[in-house]
Amino acid sequence: MDHGAVIFRYDLAIAQVGVETLPTGIEEATQCRCVEVLVPPGTDPVDLVQTVCEQTHGVDFLPGVEYVCNVRCRNRAGISDWSEFSDGIFTLATCPKDVAVFQVQKTTATSLTVYYEHPHDNGSPLTHYHFRWRRLRGPTDKIVRRTLQARRTVTSSAGVYNQAEVFEEVISAEVQTHTLEDLEPGADYEMELAAANEMGVSNYTHPISGTTQATIPDMPAACWNAAENRSVSPVSAGVRKTVPTASQAA
Repeated sequence: MDHGAVIFRYDLAIAQVGVETLPTGIEEATQCRCVEVLVPPGTDPVDLVQTVCEQTHGVDFLPGVEYVCNVRCRNRAGISDWSEFSDGIFTLATCPKDVAVFQVQKTTATSLTVYYEHPHDNGSPLTHYHFRWRRLRGPTDKIVRRTLQARRTVTSSAGVYNQAEVFEEVISAEVQTHTLEDLEPGADYEMELAAANEMGVSNYTHPISGTTQATIPDMPAACWNAAENRSVSPVSAGVRKTVPTASQAA
């Protein structure tokens, strides 16, 4: 009831349950967000809810979170006390937030282990992760160049761009590390991660790179030419055989 002076404004206080606190009595809303809702003169009470919705549209609510609210009103005579708290209201759940922490934790000659922190699930529990990775370059590039060229794909209509094949794996939402195994020693790899729940999939992280550790070289190929079962002497193969002198032998 306006008591003889038209109400021209409502203050709507909104608090996240367990995080923020609503005001009471004549307190100011300092521990939560507060939205001023201006009421045009002559607004029908039936249209008041629509006015409130329009003027609170820009409030940044978290998905899948419980909020409570209360309200006070103003007329030319002054400001009322705050109302009783509303019942809890949950915002709708959405896909998870993007993974913020994603880094290489450990490397060996043939494996890379990454670590990541679970993002906020935005009201729907995490179900799994999508893990994408590709090999960038490595010591065997010269040897397997023809094989790799056969696996390249065209990624742009503006021109032909060669890009290594991208692999994708699904990871349980119960873990925070993942290991790629059977990799090439001394090679560079690129990795991305996205979180998923029943509502959808987050954006992929910015790519991170990791390099496997170097290891000992392979055994050299045979020194002597044995093609077509022909024996070749060291001299004809370009190797000069040296015989120690008598003084060196002594």
